[in-house]
Amino acid sequence: MGEEFHGGGFTAFLVGVAEGQKGRIFGEFPAHEGGRAEKQEKRALRPLTPTPRNPSTTRCQFVPVCCLSKLLKGAPERPGPKAGSPSQTCHTPIVTRPVNPSPSPNKPALNVLGDALVICGCVPMTGWHRDGFCRTNASDLGRHSVCCVVTEAFLRYSQAQGNDLTTPAPAYDFPGLKPGDHWCVCAPRWLEAHEDGMAPLVRLEATEISSLEVIPLALLQASAA
Repeated sequence: MGEEFHGGGFTAFLVGVAEGQKGRIFGEFPAHEGGRAEKQEKRALRPLTPTPRNPSTTRCQFVPVCCLSKLLKGAPERPGPKAGSPSQTCHTPIVTRPVNPSPSPNKPALNVLGDALVICGCVPMTGWHRDGFCRTNASDLGRHSVCCVVTEAFLRYSQAQGNDLTTPAPAYDFPGLKPGDHWCVCAPRWLEAHEDGMAPLVRLEATEISSLEVIPLALLQASAA
């Protein structure tokens, strides 16, 4: 008995132990692989990159939307001219209560040429103050200072940027713009449109001098109406 153990029996014993260890190890291995596969599946479901931001906020994150109807959304309704009213002319603009009164109402506004600012348009009524002038103040973060003769191309471009200027907003007496209308456009938005080849013509005499803080005079002169 002892000879068998120390001879072939001992060898058989070692082989049996090895086989048992092998079966135990490989019996656990599939469970380990299964847990690994589950982790890989969860990892595959995880997004590779964060959700992309809105293009308009990426490009102009410090520039508010320059659509008058959007700027006034939620603001108390103001008295304004009705379409076709006798007072709604560029020679005798109607005086309305501005959303943000100018800090220096008696100081004459100047245009980019250094002369007195002239009216941009009253049909439809334009301007941050809704008085037909492209004059601004510190509260006008969008800088509605560039008097433009809008085109079909610019209106489509503006809409693609998230600023719909063609859809009427009756609550604010805004009929929507059409090609040929005069409108106070945000200086940063005009510069973007210029860089993309979509800038409308500019009326220099009706464009406030503050526009030069954003747009070089040479660019405005090159696009003069």
